[in-house]
Amino acid sequence: MGYLLYLKSSVTGNESPPIARYRAEAPEFSHESTADLFYDEAQFDAYRSLGHHIAMELFRRELVGTGAVADLQDWFARLAAHLHAPEAK
Repeated sequence: MGYLLYLKSSVTGNESPPIARYRAEAPEFSHESTADLFYDEAQFDAYRSLGHHIAMELFRRELVGTGAVADLQDWFARLAAHLHAPEAK
């Protein structure tokens, strides 16, 4: 048995102001075509910042705990429960 964690970048509205500003300037962000891989500094930084934001949210302490992961199946179950939980209003 194995696990695969596939992360697809998306903008959900809780990103930092620099990401929001770039999104306002480029409405297709984060789904811009990869046909042109010559990113300017702003575009590169927006994607880098978005990736950092996604990773920091996904691997928060309450999801991964502290120290080494003892049970990978439990970690994936906690992660899935968090990702599928409805937003608190």
